[in-house]
Amino acid sequence: MKKVALGCGTLLFLFIFIIIFSAHMFGKTVVVHEVISEHLSPDNESKAVIYTREVGSPPKTAYFISIIPLDEESYQNLQYNVFALHSLAEDNTINAQWHNDHQLDITLGHTPEEDELRRQKYSFNDVSIHYDFNEDPVK
Repeated sequence: MKKVALGCGTLLFLFIFIIIFSAHMFGKTVVVHEVISEHLSPDNESKAVIYTREVGSPPKTAYFISIIPLDEESYQNLQYNVFALHSLAEDNTINAQWHNDHQLDITLGHTPEEDELRRQKYSFNDVSIHYDFNEDPVK
C-alpha cells in the first residue's frame, strides 16, 4: 500500500512539474513594465507616457507611447496606446513632445523596420500626432 501511495505522489509531483514548466516555457507572461518618460500636455489635461514592456522567453522589449488623462493611473491600458514598436535598435532613440494642447510630436532617431512597427495612430481624441523618423546622414 505504501508503494502505491508513493507512486501516486510521484506521479502527482511530475504532473504539477510538467504543467508549471510548460506554462513557463510556452506562456507569454509580462515580465517588466518600465516608464521611460512622461510628458505633460500644455493644458495639464493629459500626458504622453513612453514605456517599455518585456514579453516572452527569452524576453523581448517592446516600446509604447500612450496618451492618457492626467488622473488616469494605468498607462498600460491598450485603449490609450497610440504608438507601438516591437523593438528599438541600441543606437535608436524615441521621444515625445507636445507642440500645443492638441498636437503631439513623436521622434525616432531611425525609421523603424516594417516588421518592428506595431501601431502608429495619427490622431487620438482631440490630439493630432505627428511623426519624425530622422534618417542618419550618409557618411
